[in-house]
Formats: sequence, C-alpha cells, structure tokens
Amino acid sequence: LIVMILIPLPLFGALTIYSVDGFTIWVLVAIIWTFYSVFVVVIYPLWESRAA
Repeated sequence: LIVMILIPLPLFGALTIYSVDGFTIWVLVAIIWTFYSVFVVVIYPLWESRAA
C-alpha cells in the first residue's frame, strides 16, 4: 500500500518524468522490497520455529 500510493503521490505532484533507466530502477527496488517482505513475514518465522 505504501509503495503503491504514498510514495508515488509526491512524485506525481512534483511532475517527475522517469527515464527508462530511472523507471527500471524503481521497478527493481519494488520487486526487491516485495521479496524482502515475503522473507520477513513468511520464511523467517518458519525458520525460527523449525526447532519447536
């Protein structure tokens, strides 16, 4: 939600126009952030509880 709404709104208000490289970096950061979130929310708790 934050990545999809709260971050792009100021960029829209500033009338930012991305180059192809800038947009590519934006998309890569979003994908990396998504996988990191999946790790923290799903995989890490499973790893912590493996000995339980």
